[in-house]
Amino acid sequence: MPRPAAAAGTGSRRGKKPAKKAKKLLEAINADIDVDRRLGELTVSQQQMVQIAAAVGRGARVIIFDEPTSSLSQHEAESLFVLIRRLQSQGRHVHLRFPPHQGDFLLCDTITVLRDGRVAGTLPTKDMTEDTLVELMIGRKLAEYFPAHLKSEPGKELLRVENFHQPWQIP
Repeated sequence: MPRPAAAAGTGSRRGKKPAKKAKKLLEAINADIDVDRRLGELTVSQQQMVQIAAAVGRGARVIIFDEPTSSLSQHEAESLFVLIRRLQSQGRHVHLRFPPHQGDFLLCDTITVLRDGRVAGTLPTKDMTEDTLVELMIGRKLAEYFPAHLKSEPGKELLRVENFHQPWQIP
């Protein structure tokens, strides 16, 4: 049975004191969430906000996000990014892990690429291009990644098939 939002991160069950504390924590991160609703009734975005509020309420100085936008709408992701910037401006260290090509460079001061469990490279965001990012991820220059024959023009047609279908399919 899902816990009430008020109890998340407070270690308590329903009641006025946990609800008051939860409301205060949520207000601290500008999250407008009804503390009387159960966590299971909240959207994924709202559940993330409850978790962030709990971390901030515990005094977390480092907050790690693992693919934080994977199940959020564009609007929800933008709201999360605003909150992350605010947390950074408060002196909290925010570490983000995004799948390749989904990270928002605007949120980062530096980018570290891990490949095969090791650091492949770390650069300030201002020096990181998409090509550099991909090259760090694959371990070689992009030009070396694609075989040379892919650059050549196709040869003459050797076989052509038209109107092909399986006997059990309607053409």
